[in-house]
Amino acid sequence: MSRGKPAFTLVEVVSAIGLLAVLALGVISYQFHAVQRSRMAQAKMSATQLGLMVLENWKVRGGSDHYDPATLGLNVGEVAGSSLYLCVVDDIPFYLDLAASDVSSSIETGVTLRELAVTVHWQSDYQQEPPDRDDPSRTFQTYVRRDQSGG
Repeated sequence: MSRGKPAFTLVEVVSAIGLLAVLALGVISYQFHAVQRSRMAQAKMSATQLGLMVLENWKVRGGSDHYDPATLGLNVGEVAGSSLYLCVVDDIPFYLDLAASDVSSSIETGVTLRELAVTVHWQSDYQQEPPDRDDPSRTFQTYVRRDQSGG
């Protein structure tokens, strides 16, 4: 028998295909995790921007007990049966929880120092359902001076 052109054996071809399959699975896995982490980073950035925007708007309005984040014009709505507000940003539903408490007050001057807090919650799987305790959240706080003029 004379030998013709050099060629690959069946074992070499199967081994090369197996190696390529393992490498392709690694690339696909990396891409999946990269997309997942990117979405998580986007949610954190959006939550931060939304929380700070609501907090600053509330502060500008004097820390009112009757503050409504719908005044921002971001399509924010109250969640029925709860004290939460819903706002969808970049297809991610965020739930806002607002809290205010008077820290100190002076009867002589009529000035009250009030703490304002906005907590932004969202579900880990980005579904539009009120989040659980284990889901991610961001809390932002500031203080506002309230005097007899109401702000």
